[in-house]
Amino acid sequence: DGPGGASMGPVFHPAGSPYEGRMRSLTGETAAGAVRTYTWDNLEPGTYLYHSASHMQVQVQMGLYGALRMDAPGPAGSRYAYPGTPYGQDVVLLYSELDPGLHQAVATNNYGPGKPVTSTIDYRPQYFLISVDGAPGEPYTAGRLPVPVGDGGGRVLLRFLNAGLQTHVPVMQGLYLDVIAEDGNPYPYARTQYSLKLPAAKTKDALLSPDCGAAITAGDYAVYDARMRLTNAANPGGGMLIHLQVADGDGDGVVNVCDNCIQVANADQRDTNGDGYGNICDADLNNDGVVNGLDVGILKGQFLTPGPDADFNGDGVVNGLDVGILKGLFLQPPGPSGLAP
Repeated sequence: DGPGGASMGPVFHPAGSPYEGRMRSLTGETAAGAVRTYTWDNLEPGTYLYHSASHMQVQVQMGLYGALRMDAPGPAGSRYAYPGTPYGQDVVLLYSELDPGLHQAVATNNYGPGKPVTSTIDYRPQYFLISVDGAPGEPYTAGRLPVPVGDGGGRVLLRFLNAGLQTHVPVMQGLYLDVIAEDGNPYPYARTQYSLKLPAAKTKDALLSPDCGAAITAGDYAVYDARMRLTNAANPGGGMLIHLQVADGDGDGVVNVCDNCIQVANADQRDTNGDGYGNICDADLNNDGVVNGLDVGILKGQFLTPGPDADFNGDGVVNGLDVGILKGLFLQPPGPSGLAP
C-alpha cells in the first residue's frame, strides 16, 4: 500500500528517454516547486523510515528521508511502543552517510543520463552522520553534546534507523540493550545485546537495559559504529559516535536508569511492595496511580505500626514523618522511577 492505503501507482520514464520503460517513482511525483501531501493512515505501532519514492538512488542520498514513530494506545498519560511495552523516554537515532562527490555532481548538473555521473554505483561516502530526535544529521565532533537519558523516569527506548546505503552496527559501550522489534514488528522475546546490525533502510527498537546489580556509575556512555565509520573525510575523530549521558540526579549513588526514586535520595532502594517505585517517593498505597484520600485512609490504618508500605522513610514505624511525606506527594503519581513502566 502507498499513502493513505491506496495503490502505489508507479511512474515510468517516458518514451524516448534513455531509461524508457524503467520505473522512476513508486508513486505519484511532486512537480518541482509544487507542494503535495502524502498521508499514511494505516500504520501499526512501531518505528518507520520514510523517504522519497522518486529517483530513490539519488534523492534519498540528498536527504529526502525522515523518521516516523507510531505508539500503541494506552492509558492517559502513558506511552507504549507496542501493546504491553511501556516506556518513559525515547531517543531517535537516525543514521546516514554523505558522498560529497555525488552531491557536487547534482549541484553542478553533472548527474544524469549522458553526464559524468550517471548512477550511485560508485557511491563513496566520506561523512557518516547521526541525527538525534529530529535534529539535522551531523558527524561527531569534539564539542558534540551527550544525550541525557532517564531524567524523566520510566524505561528508555532507543529507536535506531538507517537512511544510508551501507550497513552500520551500533554498539553500546558499557551498557546493554533489550532489542524488542524491527521494522515495526515486535519480537516474541527481547534479545539482550550490546550491539545490533542495522542494514540499509532498517529500523530497530531497543530498551536500555543496564545491569542494575552491577556498579554503574554516572557519566557518558559511547554509542559507536562497530564498522569504524569514525572519520570525517578520512580525518580521525568523527563519524558515527554519540554519547548517552547517564546521570545520578539525586546524588544517592544510584544512576537514574536504575533508581526507583530519581528525584529523592534513597541509596537503600527500599521498595516493600515491589512495584518499581521506592517507598520514599511512593505514597500511592492502593496502586491506583495517584496519591489521594484513599491512601490517607490506608495510612491511618497502619499508623504507629511497622507498616511496612506506609513507612515511607524506612525508620521502622509509621508516624508523623510519614504523614508529612504523604502530604508532599498528595495528588501526584508515584515516582518518578527509572525502573517502573
